[in-house]
Amino acid sequence: MPFILCHRYRLGDVVRVTGFHNKSPIVEFLYRKSQTLSVRGEQVTEDEFYRVLLRAVGLWPGVTLINYCCAESGILGHLSGGSDPHYEVFIAVKGARDLSEEQRYKLDQVLQEHFPLYKSFRFKGSIGPVRVHLTSPKSFYNLLELSSSLSGAPLHTIQPPRTLRYRELAESIRKQVLS
Repeated sequence: MPFILCHRYRLGDVVRVTGFHNKSPIVEFLYRKSQTLSVRGEQVTEDEFYRVLLRAVGLWPGVTLINYCCAESGILGHLSGGSDPHYEVFIAVKGARDLSEEQRYKLDQVLQEHFPLYKSFRFKGSIGPVRVHLTSPKSFYNLLELSSSLSGAPLHTIQPPRTLRYRELAESIRKQVLS
C-alpha cells in the first residue's frame, strides 16, 4: 500500500505543479518567499545564498564561517548607507578579527558567478555591491532572543533567522557590527 503524505504549506510558499494524480495536483516545494533575497527581482533563495557564502568564505585563507544572516538594504533604510539597493550580510567567523576589502568583495564576485541576473543588475549599476559586516557569535544569540520576544514563541522553538524581514531584527544586528 503506498504512503500518502499530507503537507501543509504556508502562505507565500512557492511551489511548482509537476503533474497530476487523478485530478489532484502533484506539487514540488521550491522555496519560501520570506526566505529569498530580491532587491530587483533576482530571487536568491536562502539555500543558494548559503552555498555561495560558504564558497566565498572558503576563499579566505584560515577563516571558517560560524553564523550568518542577511537583509535587503531597504529594510535598514538610511542605516544601510547607500542609494543603490543591495544585500547587507552579517557574519561571525573564526580565524579573522577583521575583513579586508578584497575578502568582502569576494562574496559579490561569487554571487555574480552563480546568478547571471544578479551580475546583469550589478553591471548596469541598478544593484550595489554586497556589504559584508563582521559580528560576534554572541550577536546571533541576541538576534535569536529578540526574534523570540517579537514572535512570542519560546526561545527553544525558534530557528535562527537567516533572511531578516523585520527592521527591528536588522537594526539589532547592525548595532553589533565589529567591522
